[in-house]
Amino acid sequence: RRLLALLLLFLLPAPVLATAVAGNIRVIPTPDGATVRLALSEALAGPPRAFALHDPMRWAIDLGEASSVRREAPSTGAVKAARVSQFDPATVRS
Repeated sequence: RRLLALLLLFLLPAPVLATAVAGNIRVIPTPDGATVRLALSEALAGPPRAFALHDPMRWAIDLGEASSVRREAPSTGAVKAARVSQFDPATVRS
């Protein structure tokens, strides 16, 4: 019986991990600069990763286990451009 139960566990499909879907992106002017707000369909599986990219200088945020179509927000104040798109099959970059 134990062997049969163990075999059945291997035959069952693996649980599907939820994938957050990135939606609307907005740039909100503030007295100190701007806030970029990205709507998500659900909580992320893990923390986002923020870092700087060069040439041209810009900030990037990677969201793991997420998906998105390319979206752009109009420039506002200190923010020249803001966009979100699929970076690789499992990562959205904003």
